[in-house]
Amino acid sequence: FLERLQVNAGVWKSLDDEAGTMKDSDWFDEISDLLYIIYGDDKAIYGEFDATVDAVQFDVNIRYDILRGSSIALGPVLGYSYTKWKWKTGDGYQISPLPDYDVGNVTVTGIVYEQVIQVPYLGLAFSLSPNHSSLGLNLYTLYSPLVRCDDIDDHVIRYKESTGHTEGTSFSLGG
Repeated sequence: FLERLQVNAGVWKSLDDEAGTMKDSDWFDEISDLLYIIYGDDKAIYGEFDATVDAVQFDVNIRYDILRGSSIALGPVLGYSYTKWKWKTGDGYQISPLPDYDVGNVTVTGIVYEQVIQVPYLGLAFSLSPNHSSLGLNLYTLYSPLVRCDDIDDHVIRYKESTGHTEGTSFSLGG
């Protein structure tokens, strides 16, 4: 039993947090007390900022080979993947036709955006490693009916925080 069982885990972490420049726009159609209510074609605000990014992803899965030979293996996989991205802006500028928004140079944190993706999955994995060869082939197909994504979009200098949540289905092929 144990010779056919594999536990796999991986972690990825961003090392350099310099993402470059973030360009951000928001739009409005109707204005009530200088707050935009319905997004439309006219920009309410536009900004460009230096941005940093921090990212982490981990994946853990269990595989049990139901078919195993000297150079071939095939088995089901059960796993979980977690990904988190966080962007933060610093120095930059913003412009707006609205008089109540700060415009011009920005030297404080302007925007913090965070996205978390969670994917429990099941699938099928295939491995081929020919005898007397250092090369091999790994293929997999994965399916998840329970994908979840949550995000926070915090416009710090405008005191405007938006949150989102979605759920869906995922199918992937890889190797």
